[in-house]
Amino acid sequence: MSNPNIKIDENTKTPIGSHKAIKGQSPFQLAFTRFRKNKGALIGLIILTLITLISIAAPILIQVDPSATDLYNTSAEPSSEKWLGTNDAGQDVFARLIYGGRISLLIGFATMMLTVLIGGTLGALAGYFGKWVDMVIMRLTDVLLTLPTLLMVLFLVALLERTNEWILIIALGCTAWASTARIIRSEFLSLREREFVLGAKAIGANDFYIIARHMIPNVLAPLIVAATLLVANMILVESALSFLGMGVPPTTPTWGNMLNEALNMRVIEEQPWLWVPPGIMVVLTVLCINFIGDGLRDAFDTKSTRR
Repeated sequence: MSNPNIKIDENTKTPIGSHKAIKGQSPFQLAFTRFRKNKGALIGLIILTLITLISIAAPILIQVDPSATDLYNTSAEPSSEKWLGTNDAGQDVFARLIYGGRISLLIGFATMMLTVLIGGTLGALAGYFGKWVDMVIMRLTDVLLTLPTLLMVLFLVALLERTNEWILIIALGCTAWASTARIIRSEFLSLREREFVLGAKAIGANDFYIIARHMIPNVLAPLIVAATLLVANMILVESALSFLGMGVPPTTPTWGNMLNEALNMRVIEEQPWLWVPPGIMVVLTVLCINFIGDGLRDAFDTKSTRR
């Protein structure tokens, strides 16, 4: 017989107040729930996912070699066969646009991972150990923050006298980690005085176990937000370097290299199909990443009023 004093939730069909009626959520589940309510971030995520998938599937979708030249069909206007026409070398602009996304996104995401690895490691060491370790790392960070990233990358590229996407990724990753290190250091300075860290030290846990098990999981939220915005910045830097002729070699299609083809007024005025599409792709990709970053920041910020 059922107890008439127990009320049943009509939606869950479970007793009100029982452990089944209330389902606990982790901080990441709560953040995901808040992120889904941000329409701008969701739209940005969908568009960025489509751009990424199309770029990855370029060899399947486009049966044209983006580096192949056709000297009999140079500077052709857009047509049913060449959707975005051809450039001065007779290369298919649409094929270069699709393939260009692969290199631009590769540089953005790979540089972000390298930057997070270097900056996160140094920031964690500085924030946890403090003293002379903190002093040395932070003075190096201060030096890097006073120098423009673009200028340092130009210096490294000129020093190597050659460049490709991997050299560019290493150069960017080794010069852009300072801001990430600062973020992680400030989080670690706060976390190392918390009760669970002090308790782990009291029972004899070693430093690296405490960092990996107790502290890193608690800095993932700000780290994810910073990493997301880093991708957008690195795509812009790659485009700027390629536009200046110091990025990926012109033979490799990237959005920055395509913009580099618009260095003269004739192209700007008479051949907008050469520079408008890659410009739109750079702006659209960066906007999507920034919307996602804003959405993640609001989702992980428990004090935010935007839900």
